[in-house]
Amino acid sequence: MLPSPRHFEQASELVSEQMVGEAVTCGPDPETHRAAFDPYLQTEFDEIYVGNMGPHYREMIRLYGSEVLPEVRRVPARA
Repeated sequence: MLPSPRHFEQASELVSEQMVGEAVTCGPDPETHRAAFDPYLQTEFDEIYVGNMGPHYREMIRLYGSEVLPEVRRVPARA
């Protein structure tokens, strides 16, 4: 935990956009997002939460509603 916004700004200078892109699922490709669910679906998670970190939250909601979640829901539940 960082004690102040100034400390957060200093720490964020050490992280590049490329580093963030390699650590989290991002971008407009629905298959990339769908594939990010695989490890969780295989281990019987009951709930998975996703969140948007950028300014394009409407686009994310549309992408998930029309292309990502329908595919994730097609994965058979483990017995």
